[in-house]
Amino acid sequence: MTRSSLWRWPTSILTGGAAGAAIGFLEGFACHSPDRLATGVLDAGLVTVPGLIAGLLTATGIFLLAGSDPMRRLVEIQKRLATDPDFAALFTARSILAQLAGFVWLTVAFHAGRISLATFHHMGLAALLLAVGLIGLGLCILVVSQALCRVAAPMLARIVPVSTMRILAVVSIFLAPILLTGLVVLSPVDGSGWFGFLGLVKRDELEISHVLLMFVPVLAAGAAFVVTSSRIARLLIPVVSLMTGAGLAGTFMAALQFDSGVDACAVVETDTALGGRILPYARGMFDGDGDGASALFWGGDCDDDDPERWPGAIDRPGNGVDEDCSGKDAVLPPPVDPEPAGSIREDDAGVAIPEGLSLIMITVDALRWDVGYMGYERPITPNIDELASRGIAFERSYALSSFTGRSIGPGLIGQYPSEAFCSANHLGVYYKKNEMLAETLKAAGFRTGGVQAHPYFKRSGLEQGFDRWEMVIPPGDKAQDQKITSPAITDRLVAILEDDEFTGGRFFLWAHMMDLHKAYLPHKGFASFGDTNRDRYDGEIAFVDHHVGLIIDKLKKLGLADRTVIMISSDHGEAFMEHDILFHGRRLWEEVVRVPWVWVVPGIESRRVSGRVSQVDLAATVYDLLGVKPPAHVRSKSLVPMMTGKEEGDRRIFLEQPLGEYMPEIYAIIDGGYKLIHTVAGNRYLLFNLETDPGEKTNLSRSHPDKLADMKEIYQQTRGSLEMNADVWKRD
Repeated sequence: MTRSSLWRWPTSILTGGAAGAAIGFLEGFACHSPDRLATGVLDAGLVTVPGLIAGLLTATGIFLLAGSDPMRRLVEIQKRLATDPDFAALFTARSILAQLAGFVWLTVAFHAGRISLATFHHMGLAALLLAVGLIGLGLCILVVSQALCRVAAPMLARIVPVSTMRILAVVSIFLAPILLTGLVVLSPVDGSGWFGFLGLVKRDELEISHVLLMFVPVLAAGAAFVVTSSRIARLLIPVVSLMTGAGLAGTFMAALQFDSGVDACAVVETDTALGGRILPYARGMFDGDGDGASALFWGGDCDDDDPERWPGAIDRPGNGVDEDCSGKDAVLPPPVDPEPAGSIREDDAGVAIPEGLSLIMITVDALRWDVGYMGYERPITPNIDELASRGIAFERSYALSSFTGRSIGPGLIGQYPSEAFCSANHLGVYYKKNEMLAETLKAAGFRTGGVQAHPYFKRSGLEQGFDRWEMVIPPGDKAQDQKITSPAITDRLVAILEDDEFTGGRFFLWAHMMDLHKAYLPHKGFASFGDTNRDRYDGEIAFVDHHVGLIIDKLKKLGLADRTVIMISSDHGEAFMEHDILFHGRRLWEEVVRVPWVWVVPGIESRRVSGRVSQVDLAATVYDLLGVKPPAHVRSKSLVPMMTGKEEGDRRIFLEQPLGEYMPEIYAIIDGGYKLIHTVAGNRYLLFNLETDPGEKTNLSRSHPDKLADMKEIYQQTRGSLEMNADVWKRD
């Protein structure tokens, strides 16, 4: 090994670290932060170490492929390509066939994964069969490509002129990037077709910017390893050492949590593509007690030797121990006088709710609160608005979580998400020990039916208690979000409503409309508002609203409207960069958790209710309206007094986003117009006055310490009152 070869290793590794520091600093400095310099320094510190690792791995890979002097190896290859036709033909054949073999394997792997996940209910078995199959396929492709190479190389040597062969050999190296780029550009975003999966990378919800950013240290380190000589190294090493050293200084500043970086760390965690993904791993490496939180990197762990004390723990009041690292022990809530038993039917409010009512419940996935009846300027919800005009419209209603898997199920049970018996994965499965709304109504003599349009509902556990549970998933290999399902849902609902055997007595019918979920497809015959995400989203709302109108019209024509409660709502809202995020399932901002909620109840006059309400009260309200005794586990409280005007004001709102595959653990509580958001990772609290700041733009957690303390106490008491029955996600 020559002296210049020895220089390549430190130069390459340090160049990777320097490139990581530079990318991290620029990424952090570009964020909207009150201290952009601090944000840049912290982000640089987080990315420097991965940059060093990338440099080491890159240098090792090049060394294994090309030896200790890759530049000399490249020169030798170039000479042989120019002078040895047989070598040039073999090089070209191997290059083309290797890249084509990799592409074939990738294509088959994608479709095999898609088919196995759709076919097998046991995910472990599906993964095992898939792994064995893909390993076997890889070996077969390797053998076949080697055999083809032996055949193709002599043919190329005979057919292609020597001068052309050299050019072809060089061009062949870039076959895969050119092929993949072309297919990505030409493939549809719906994932259909053999190569359609490449089009999926163009979808907004697929965030790959962090992967692309990590290519910078890799390319920089690779270039340094290839071109470095002892002379170049002596010039380059001082520069990259200085940059890497500055980055490592940022690493220590982040680890030791210097005071002025608290807000900067929050910006890095939430607003950066690369640093925000590295930070959880940095915390995990220094989690001394294995509770999921660290005392370093603003992990918020107040005792890294005690796994019972960490920011996500339930603080048991009055025991003198600060389990949740909030700064003090939780205080016992004051005693509350028990509310009188009974429902609105038994009071003197002058409301005459007919006996024997049925219920049709329509939930629209990802429908924001700001629809037509709430003042939105576009005419996208005429049918929902008409229902609001003759029913009870709650103006400030909240889902239970930020995503379907932890929002719908608890509402049908009458509990908060943590209290429901549910698996911890993103598409949570609800266990049979839960008693769902449909089960209770069925036991009370109701016919129960559901129509769903997403594979999740096949095995979600939400089907418990339904006599009829129908799936209307269109066939084909398009991504689920690219399938139009509202017409099929409407047809099935209409068919069930027309079935006298089902609707002859009391019934409960539920459908979840999926077309609004993410893809935002255009629909022929419906208005197009533009090309932005919000424009296309509004077009989808108009399409879904049209089908809601068809269902309600059929209910009227069949003479069922006078004896049926109609409920329209959503499982969560949708974000359009109000807080630098798109879609849902990531934060508990108002645009993600506020939803429309309309009830049309025979016997109750139309009303606009301005008080805040939560869907935790859905089940209790249904039981009250239908005159069915609720199960003992239902913690929710009927909204009927608010519907009739007997009760005014806000109810306390508690929101949960449990730790999961794709999201951080966040909780929020709203009380007295103030909203407290607690992000467990980092133990950060945000405080907003929703009455004066409905857009949640001004964090009051530092300027209003007394109010922050009051809200934290309410939050502790509320969360401490929950029965934690849901499974907890454990990251490896």
